[in-house]
Amino acid sequence: MVMVMVMVMVMVVAMAMAMAMAVAVAVAMAMAMAMVMVMVMVMVMVMAMAMVMVMVMVMAMAMVMVMVMVMVMVMAMAMVHW
Repeated sequence: MVMVMVMVMVMVVAMAMAMAMAVAVAVAMAMAMAMVMVMVMVMVMVMAMAMVMVMVMVMAMAMVMVMVMVMVMVMAMAMVHW
């Protein structure tokens, strides 16, 4: 009888241990997933930032081109006028 009780106790303890292990593993998996998600989000943010930077660079280049064009036009006008 005592042996049966001990066996049951051991079984229950083992079950509890296994459950705890499973929960711990699940939590660890969730944490890892969250970390990966955050990493991906950061990567996307960085990519977006780079895209914006490139867009700004292109815009600046276009502005400079327009400025140069205007300068050349003015120079030509002055030349013709002169």
